Amino acid sequence: MLTALPYNEALHLGASRCCSNITVKPGFASSTLSLNLTNANLSFEVLQHDIQTSPSLASLSLGGPVLCAQNKTLLFACGPNRTAIEIRSTSCTFIRLSGCQKLKSVYITHNDELTSLVFADVISLLDQVVAYNPKLKDLTLTQSALLDISYTSVPYSPLMCSYAGSSAFVAQHLCDQSSYKSHLNPFLRKCLQYVQTLDLANNGELFNNISTLNLVTPPFMSSSYLQGPVYAVYTADTGQHVTLRQASPVLHLEPSPIVCRASPRQAFVLQYANANREKP
Repeated sequence: MLTALPYNEALHLGASRCCSNITVKPGFASSTLSLNLTNANLSFEVLQHDIQTSPSLASLSLGGPVLCAQNKTLLFACGPNRTAIEIRSTSCTFIRLSGCQKLKSVYITHNDELTSLVFADVISLLDQVVAYNPKLKDLTLTQSALLDISYTSVPYSPLMCSYAGSSAFVAQHLCDQSSYKSHLNPFLRKCLQYVQTLDLANNGELFNNISTLNLVTPPFMSSSYLQGPVYAVYTADTGQHVTLRQASPVLHLEPSPIVCRASPRQAFVLQYANANREKP
């Protein structure tokens, strides 16, 4: 039994035989920055009362069969200073996170029975990783730089790539591809317009009928110099607006048999929004 602990930067009590039957008293983690309780035998009352109110606890990892053992539901309040949370390998079918205003990284993975995941008041995230939840269909998409829905049944949403996963979008081996098949062209065009990395590997069925796929991305120019509102760039032949990007997007489709015919353009018209700026 643990009653109290001195100051700790990191405490790992889970995923080992020694701690599978550990019990604790309230206040035991009040001075810990990072706490891993995966597979630890803790009551939900301890989690709600003590862990969530520990003022210094920034990173928390939970999981194992004890969570959701009774009603398959986890209603979890993150706590005032939680910036990262991991929930994995549970029997939960429904998880709801609330009180997560400072949360930046979420890793909820390997929950075989999970069908619904709700983020009640998350403002924005750096990482929203919900991979390896094969039955997950109902997901609250939050503003995030990285979204990983690999090995899930999360359906297509117009929020993907522009709002959720605006820098990197990962969706390997989707368990239900039906909604993506019906929105494939707009989905790919939008993602390639916004993200730096689009990883759709191991989705062979999604790209088998490539004769119907006519992916024409909007023109863009990669340049470290032509950035910001100073320049407006158009194609010389059609006058189509050209998006300025610091780097070309990366698309992963392996092992799908895709043939890419890139059409680089060299003829651009640069229109100066600031006449006083020296031209290159």
